[in-house]
Amino acid sequence: MPGNAQKMIAFVTANAGDPDIPSLLIEDIGKRFGGLDFLINNAGTSGVSTPVAFADIAALDDGLWSSLLNVNLVAPFRMTRAAAPFLKERHGAVVNTASVAGINGQASSIPYAASKAGLINLTQNLARALAPDVRVNAVAPGWIDTPWTKSWPEERRLKSVENTLLKRVGTPEDVADVIFFLATSAAYVTGQTVVVDGGR
Repeated sequence: MPGNAQKMIAFVTANAGDPDIPSLLIEDIGKRFGGLDFLINNAGTSGVSTPVAFADIAALDDGLWSSLLNVNLVAPFRMTRAAAPFLKERHGAVVNTASVAGINGQASSIPYAASKAGLINLTQNLARALAPDVRVNAVAPGWIDTPWTKSWPEERRLKSVENTLLKRVGTPEDVADVIFFLATSAAYVTGQTVVVDGGR
């Protein structure tokens, strides 16, 4: 960063599914900070308290599909669209939080996998749309140790570790490190999705 300029980070928690939120948030950020360098679209939902077997398609109602697509796919688009003018001014970057589920199809449910696959595709197309001024990338975490995954069956947890080359569950810090790199350092990287799954 030039001279003695300081960067400020704002962590914002909001209803990502609300279509009015993005413009309100970006307007507030513009007033508070005078601009925007990086946008991290990290909001997401699984829509279920426990995984839904892929064979159980009867359990996948329209409400689940609508909720997952709205939060996991449409919301990152809305946020990026709202932030684009500020990001272009600063030649900034966007990082979306996708999932390995969007690559290998293994997930807590079919709609979740589909929503994350869509986000990976959206990342590529937003990179095209905002080039050359703004870089857009994504991370695709594997099994990460969170309050939600802690509630999953121990057998599934152990199997995940067994299938991971690094033989451990990932941490939020593992993902944050890659997000920070993509946002601040990867000056010649755009339209990419970096898998963060310990080699699974």
